[in-house]
Amino acid sequence: MDMELIFFKTEKGKDEIEHRTCGLPFKQRRILILVDGEATVAELQAKSAGVPDLVEVLDDLHRRGLVQAVGSDAPAASTVDPAVPESAATDPAPAPAPAPAPRNGNSNCRERLVGLAGEILGPSATKVIRKLREAPDSPEALAACLESCRKIVKLTIDEGKAEELYRRGRALLS
Repeated sequence: MDMELIFFKTEKGKDEIEHRTCGLPFKQRRILILVDGEATVAELQAKSAGVPDLVEVLDDLHRRGLVQAVGSDAPAASTVDPAVPESAATDPAPAPAPAPAPRNGNSNCRERLVGLAGEILGPSATKVIRKLREAPDSPEALAACLESCRKIVKLTIDEGKAEELYRRGRALLS
């Protein structure tokens, strides 16, 4: 699994946190709670020092449709056999790599920008991702936010990465 991937909770994952609908074991529930849409797999591994098999747990949560990689177009399809108890599903499957979504329409523009920021900036993307998530969802607001993120990245991370984020982000918005 790519240690720079960023996962977020799906609606099913949020429902599991609220209502315990899947009956997750403690370890899986603990990792689901840690998934915040900002931390990379590497950062989650540092936060969950007591869980040596974090990658397998994330794979399991992904297969169950409780988490999804940022930038992934489609919700995770559950590959858990309904005849097998969920606690018995442990075969790891690779998580999807972030993929660009089609350029038509404005749906998911923000998530595509978040995925792009995670891809380009890696663990340094936290502040940029937070800023993108807080921006209004109009094309104009996202473009203005992207310009602001460009300045932040240029000053605090790397000028080349700032320009790449801006160039590729503008292409996503067009």
